[in-house]
Amino acid sequence: MTEQSYDGDILAQWMSPNGNLAAIVESTPQCVHFYLSGDPETNFGVRSVWVRNLMPASAGFNPEALRRGEPPMMPAAMCAHPNGAPPLDAEKLRVVWFEEGDAAALLEGDDILAVIPAWSGHENFYGYARDCTEQSPLAWPLKAASEIVERVARAEEFWRSWEPDQAQWPTMQDVFLRAYERVFGKYKKYFGIDGGKWPPKAIASFETDAAVVLLTLGVSIRPMPKVEMTCEDPQPHRRMELGVAIDRKLASDEIVRNLASYMSAQANLPWSFYTSLGHGHTVQCDPSPLGSEFAAMLLAKDPPGGPKLAMPAYRGDSVNLLWMTPITGAEWTVAQEQNSGEVLKRLIERGQLWPHRQRASVV
Repeated sequence: MTEQSYDGDILAQWMSPNGNLAAIVESTPQCVHFYLSGDPETNFGVRSVWVRNLMPASAGFNPEALRRGEPPMMPAAMCAHPNGAPPLDAEKLRVVWFEEGDAAALLEGDDILAVIPAWSGHENFYGYARDCTEQSPLAWPLKAASEIVERVARAEEFWRSWEPDQAQWPTMQDVFLRAYERVFGKYKKYFGIDGGKWPPKAIASFETDAAVVLLTLGVSIRPMPKVEMTCEDPQPHRRMELGVAIDRKLASDEIVRNLASYMSAQANLPWSFYTSLGHGHTVQCDPSPLGSEFAAMLLAKDPPGGPKLAMPAYRGDSVNLLWMTPITGAEWTVAQEQNSGEVLKRLIERGQLWPHRQRASVV
């Protein structure tokens, strides 16, 4: 958080399920604000929403207080308690994180006090507050956001369903493995990639006559951040698993181990940097598990040449299997400067998309 010159008390603080955001409730003698603050490497920054005034409010914002860096009070006409509301009971405060892990609701007991959604900080919107009565630069009224209230309830149900942490995992694990085995046969190796932390994740390896295939499972437990900000209907796009297939002639034990290690790291990428992955996206390889000529992985859903695999749904959402295809430095440059569609087109034309084979650059 930025340097502050006021006397504020932290009433409560929680860490996100992803382990890289903090939810903070801070009170000054004048008012209470709710913050989400990200670790520096997330590029999340700090987001805030007003919760309530504790003292009588003025008719407008106090410019001198703002210049001093004090958290602003809500003007009297925009809050439910213009004469000030009672202090919050810190013992009753709790946070409900949204399933993506990039948004949260502050509750006092069962009452929602404030919500910082994923789109906080965009177009002069910062969040919702129960005690806010009109749209303002500090908060919007929560009572006008029924969909957000439903999201909070759904998130609470989601977290309860994972108590204890591994509660659903045996069933989900079996469903995904059976879906994979219907296409590729019995898996050859299976290893966890979650480091003993929630959510449980694993990679299973398979062998066909033509390829060695690695597939993740468990990545789709969490919906990816930011999808709802880029897609009108996020449901078909917010959950994914990763796959890679390489020619058996290339599949030495060392290469397979390096690929699995690389996939393990990328399986955390959306929640480490609060972004999303989808068809046509590229992800850097540094170093590449398949040779220095390959600078990145190009993600493709249902690539030509690949088998049709019916992915299980989760919580009513489609789960996309994104196949990772190694691309050269020159190909990555074209994908970044023009579009990945051109690289995909050339790989498809030359039959070099699935599985990966030793090849020359297509650009």
